[in-house]
Amino acid sequence: MSSAPTRWWGYHKKHRWVVLDRDWPGNAHGRDGVLTLVRCSDWGLFEESYDTWRKSSDYQYAPPYIDTRNTDRARKLARTRLLYLEQEYERRRDALLQQLVHLRHESFLRKARKEMLPAPPLRRATRAHRTANCWRCSRELDNTVDFECCRCGWIVCWNCGACGCGFGYSGYLRAFEKD
Repeated sequence: MSSAPTRWWGYHKKHRWVVLDRDWPGNAHGRDGVLTLVRCSDWGLFEESYDTWRKSSDYQYAPPYIDTRNTDRARKLARTRLLYLEQEYERRRDALLQQLVHLRHESFLRKARKEMLPAPPLRRATRAHRTANCWRCSRELDNTVDFECCRCGWIVCWNCGACGCGFGYSGYLRAFEKD
């Protein structure tokens, strides 16, 4: 029995080649209905609603897209380009994942109205193995997989970006009521 591929490669009319990594936090089932994709032209991140990604004709799965090229040469070039992008993505994947969690963490701190921006850097686990649940959204966290905040030492939630910097802040509940 084969498992489903963890990366969806496709072509978008505006973004061109894109990848959806289902192993990324929040992308397996759509983080609150939102997916994070990588735009391969500049290795930038962007978010798209699950429904738009799934139903929009702007997104084409890579194999059918390649088959629509007009000539054998164009199909070969598209396959070669996709192979290059897949290899380049593997080299950049960890840095892109860290960028994703950093963006969510920065957004969290901004919503918490913390005077801590820019967000502190993230790091891989520096202590013994720990697991926890996010105090804000209850997602499971694991410091062997997830990044830690360099300021407070807490595991940064991959889903909402929360860390210990916002915990205990007397106004944090009011700050997030509008989420």
